[in-house]
Amino acid sequence: MITKEAVLNKMLREIQMAQTNKQDEKVMIEHVKNVQLLSELILESLATIESQSMYHSVSEQTKVETVRPNTISQVDDVSIKDDGTSIFDF
Repeated sequence: MITKEAVLNKMLREIQMAQTNKQDEKVMIEHVKNVQLLSELILESLATIESQSMYHSVSEQTKVETVRPNTISQVDDVSIKDDGTSIFDF
């Protein structure tokens, strides 16, 4: 894994190269694009870390919810009474 410090050092070198080549706009733009790509690399790694953290958080919540016993619903007396009018009465 590449460290953030190594990426930042590479970004600094690219910025320095862009500054030294500011007369040649095409070369300067290429160095600026490299800085952009390196920035995106760091941002994507942070997004990955955040999404993994969120996944573990949701995973822990799911574990807690599955361990919790379900409450038994109260059935009212009307639904229990059999008056013989059900289509399932044979």
